[in-house]
Amino acid sequence: MGRKKKTETDERDPKVVAAQQAMNGDHGHDDEMLAAGMAESPDEPSNRKSIGYEHCPPEVIRLLEDAMTRWHPELVEAVVEIKPLFALAYSRSGEAIPAIKVRGHAAIAKIKITKLEDRVRGMGDATLLIDGAKWERMGHNARLAMLDHELEHLDVDPEKLDDAGRPKLKMRHHDWELSGFDEVMKRQGENSIELQNVALLKERFAQLLIPFPDIPQSAAHA
Repeated sequence: MGRKKKTETDERDPKVVAAQQAMNGDHGHDDEMLAAGMAESPDEPSNRKSIGYEHCPPEVIRLLEDAMTRWHPELVEAVVEIKPLFALAYSRSGEAIPAIKVRGHAAIAKIKITKLEDRVRGMGDATLLIDGAKWERMGHNARLAMLDHELEHLDVDPEKLDDAGRPKLKMRHHDWELSGFDEVMKRQGENSIELQNVALLKERFAQLLIPFPDIPQSAAHA
C-alpha cells in the first residue's frame, strides 16, 4: 500500500494571516517594495513572524505637510516629495512588535533618500518609514515632533538638481547622540565614557531646563 500524502495545515495565528493578506494586496506597479508584501529581515527580533509595509492614511500626509510648512520651508520651496509608509511587524502570537531598527535599536521612524533609479520611477525623493503600531499610540504633538526630527535629516541644495531633474538631497547627521552600557557605567562610575557623555549633554543643554540626574562635576570635564 502506498503512503498517504501528508496534508499541510496553516497553524499561524489568524491575526497574522489577516495582516499578511491585507498587506499583500496589489498596490500598483509604482512601489515594488509594497507589492512584495511580507518579508524576512535579520535585523528584527528573533520572535518576529512577519513584517510588511502599507501606504499611510491621509492624516499622516497632512501632518507631514504641516511639519514641512512650519519648520522646513526649504523642502517646500524645492518641491521635495516624501513618501511616508507604515511598517508593521508581528510576533508568532500575532502581537505587534518593533518594525524598525536603526543600528540594532528599535526606532519610531527613519528617513532615507531614494535612489536615483527609483526617483525616476516616481517613488519620491525620500521615503519616510514609520512604525505603524507606535504611531497609533502617539499623541498629536508627539507625531509632529517625530516628523520634524525626521525631516531635519534632509539637507536640500536648491541650486542643484540630480540627473532626474529633482532636488539634490543629502543626509544630515544628528548634532549629538548618546550610547553606552548600563553595566559599564555602574562599574566605572564617573570614569566611564557613558557618564562623561551624559554630563557633557547636561552641561550643553542646561539652559533648556531639561531635568537630569545629579552627575559629578568631574565627569563633565574628564
